Amino acid sequence: MAARGRLHKVDNTVIPSDSDLDDAQSPLDLGRLYGFTEDDIAHFYSFRRHGHHIAYTEYVRDLEQARVPPAKTAPAGTPSDR
Repeated sequence: MAARGRLHKVDNTVIPSDSDLDDAQSPLDLGRLYGFTEDDIAHFYSFRRHGHHIAYTEYVRDLEQARVPPAKTAPAGTPSDR
């Protein structure tokens, strides 16, 4: 349960539409749709496979097949509410 606290949503994210959710093919796409950072998504893959090497393989495969672009990052110097 404590690991859940490590995920941080990006500020001002939009709730994805049902059609966007239907198009999502992987946890990577879903994470991006909900505005999670790339680091948080990678942590999810690692946590899901208990740090096993297969987590890296799955993450890279999903990166290559991703349908959803990465979330836009805030410009440098912008305060974050983490």
